[in-house]
This record gives sequence, C-alpha cells and structure tokens, in this order.
Amino acid sequence: METTVSVCWFRKDLRLNDHSALNGALSSGRKVICLYVFDPAVYPSFGDGSDPRTSFILDQVSEMKDKLREKDSDMVFRLGKTEEVWEEIFDKYDVAAVYASHDYEPLEVQRDKAFSQTCQEKGVEFVRFHDRILMGPEDALKDDGDPYLVFTPYKRRFLENLKADSGKLEEFKLSFENLLGFKDKHYPAFDGYEREQYVSLYPAKRLSGSMLDDYGDKRDYPAKDATSRLSMHLAHGTVSIRELSRRALNKSDVWMSELIWRNFYYTLAYLMPKSLSDGFKDGYNRINWVNDEAQFERWKKGKTGYPIVDAGMRQLSETGYMHNRVRMIVASFLVKHLLIDWRWGEAYFAEKLLDFDLPSNNGGWQWASGSGCDAAPYFRIFNPYRQQERFDSKFEYVKTWVPEYDRDTYPDPIVPHKEARTRAIDEYKKALG
Repeated sequence: METTVSVCWFRKDLRLNDHSALNGALSSGRKVICLYVFDPAVYPSFGDGSDPRTSFILDQVSEMKDKLREKDSDMVFRLGKTEEVWEEIFDKYDVAAVYASHDYEPLEVQRDKAFSQTCQEKGVEFVRFHDRILMGPEDALKDDGDPYLVFTPYKRRFLENLKADSGKLEEFKLSFENLLGFKDKHYPAFDGYEREQYVSLYPAKRLSGSMLDDYGDKRDYPAKDATSRLSMHLAHGTVSIRELSRRALNKSDVWMSELIWRNFYYTLAYLMPKSLSDGFKDGYNRINWVNDEAQFERWKKGKTGYPIVDAGMRQLSETGYMHNRVRMIVASFLVKHLLIDWRWGEAYFAEKLLDFDLPSNNGGWQWASGSGCDAAPYFRIFNPYRQQERFDSKFEYVKTWVPEYDRDTYPDPIVPHKEARTRAIDEYKKALG
C-alpha cells in the first residue's frame, strides 16, 4: 500500500479552479489523488458514449486529466458502481480523508449516505462542501427553521445572509504542490466516444459585461443572443458559482435573481425530495389529465400549429437546448392546452436537454403546471399568440426553426386556444375543489 493520501472525489463539479473540495484536499497536508466515477446508477438517463451529455462529461474529464498530467499527476477515471470503485481505491491507497462537493438529488443523497457509512467503518473522514450552489439548503431558512416555500422572502433572506457572510463569494486560489505523482492506466471508456459528433452543440462559456448590462431587457427575446448559455456548465460544475455570483451582483440584479431561483429549487429538492415525483401541492395530483399520446407526439415533434411552441420543440430536438422564455411557453401549452401530465414533459426534457438539471427542470415544470412552490396560479395560462406578439413579433425565432409556418403545409392548431383555456380552468377547479 502506498503513502497516506487525501482523495478529491469529483462529481458535478468538473473544473480545477475555484473548487472548495479540491482546496480542502490540497490543504490537508497529505498527498492528493483526484477521482471521477461515472456511475450509471446516478446518470440513468445519459445512456452510453453516444449521448452528447455523456460525451460532454468525458470531454471535461479528459481535459482535466491533461491539465493534471502537466503537473505530473492524473485524474483517476472509473466507469462502474460507486461502491466497487471505492473498494479498489481503498485497497490500493491508505486513504485518510475524502473531500467532495455536496450533491442534493435523491439518488446522490442515497449514494453519499451509504458511502459515509463505509467511511465511518474504515475510519476515513468524509468532508463535503457546498460548491454547486452558493447557499446550502439549511443556510437560508425561516426564523422557525422551516424552509421558505415562496421565492421572494427566500431571496430576501438569501441576500441578507450573503451580505453577512461575504466569504461565501471568495475565490479558492489553489496550490497544486501536494498532488500525488502518478499516471493512471488507460481506460477504455475514452475509446471512440463521439466528441466530434457533438462538440458543436456545447455552448462556450461566456459572461460578458455587455451581456449582463442588457440581460434584464433582452433575456426574454428568443431571437436575440442575450442569455449566458451557461446552464450546461452550471449543471456539470465546469464554472464556479462563486465567480458567477460575484459578477452578477456587480452587474445584473436580474441575472443574480435567476441564480437564486436555481438555489431555491436545489433547496426544495434536498429538503423535500417527495416534490420531485409528486406535485408539491396535493390538490394538483387529482387533476384528470387527458394524456393523449398522439397529441403528445405532435408536441414533441413541433407540429402543434402554434408557431412559437413548435419552434421551441424543434430547437430542442435539433440542438438539445431551448430558450428559457420558450421553455415556459411550451410547458404551459402541454399542461394546460393539452391537459397532459407535467411529468410527461419533465421526463422528455430530461431526455433531451443538454443542460438537464433535475431540481431546476422539476421546479420549472411544476411552476408551469401550478403544482410547485411559488408556482404560476392555475388560471394563468399563457396565450401562445400573445407570447408570439410580445417576444417574437417579427417571427425571427419562428422562421429559424419553422420555415413553413406561413405556408399551406403548416398544420392547423391542434386545439383552439379559447376552448383549451376554458377546459383547463374547469378541470383544475374540479381537482382543487
């Protein structure tokens, strides 16, 4: 067995800068091993290497391995069950401590609970840090210790706590002197993964001053290139939430508010995991959904006869991305115009979105359906025609994705707006009593 080591266990925090767990490991006074485990049990929707999200992860890990090799070290990469990989690590090294970022989703929480028990049995310290979000789930609660269920007071408490503890924004400047010198064996998972097939889909990291200056005014217009496109990088931790928050606080209250919404959804997912599978409000579980599979297929293919809805769905199919304003429109349309269970739409987004992030995806769908915390009221039903008029009046976005929208070949509306709206309100009233 080799020298006593600390292990930095990377998960959804794939970067080597401003990293709290890596800083903890490097500051431990022991030699440090960097480890990444791709466990299919934690990434069940990602498939194999032909999935662009899997490819993105492998690409990031490969880049990190290259950077660590420049420092005469390496990233240990393993594909397999978490417990089996750790058996190998514990057999090979005298591990004193494991450092990692907190994870918040049910499968991840279950994995960490089991791993924590293993560490306790082996006398290994398991140290975790809040790195994927700025404020931990229990760091912004009401005075009575309960979580906030409405966003505005949560945001107020979040900012109050941040002002009182500005250290949460400080950058971790890492010293890599304590990395263990080694070279990991070649691993077959890197053979032939389809990076070149998908690399054009990966959004570049960008957060320019001009983008932040205009974010509040332009973010809702899908034809404008006015959003950060950082959601995929946030989902996998290739950017630091502290860096983004520092820049947002200095430049854009609106963008900072979006980061706090993300923190809000993570908090609820961790403290109230039941809400990830059921409507947060019980009454919404009694809605009599139509769940017409043929209509669901037309929605997925972007053939509903509502141009802005169809444009969004085709953008998703072709790129793995959809503009945030349009996500709200297509979600509202599926749930309230077609009366299809929001879980169907949530699952489809989970399958297609490159930036899929369970707490945010779930929170967004429950907001649209009315069933979540601080959600849109059930009688708020987006009018697709009015949304088109407000946010894509010249049909620039629509023309990009639905070039035939003004031709005879374009389908008639799948349901009439007024009748669909009335039907949805009636069904919601029945369910909610």
